[in-house]
Amino acid sequence: MQKQTKIDEIDAKILRTLLKESRTSFTEIAKDCKISVGAVRMRYKRLWKEGVINGEVMLVNPHSLGYKYISDLGITTAVENEKEVIKFLTHKPYISQMV
Repeated sequence: MQKQTKIDEIDAKILRTLLKESRTSFTEIAKDCKISVGAVRMRYKRLWKEGVINGEVMLVNPHSLGYKYISDLGITTAVENEKEVIKFLTHKPYISQMV
């Protein structure tokens, strides 16, 4: 079981800001929270270290790249066919990601 992290109002404000726009500068956050840039940096590092923040995500708008349809597809196959299916799908230009 993961330890629960306690956050205060400033931590919550930092998180809300970053959830709205993850590229917000520490300087801008510091002004908004009325604390120093160093304090924002320290809090950010602590939240990262404690697992409250565990990544930064960039989302690309596929439609802006000319894709008309976006789809998630689940495939179930026998274990012995898995490598063959992966090889087949890897060579398709319209498949951008496999997990």
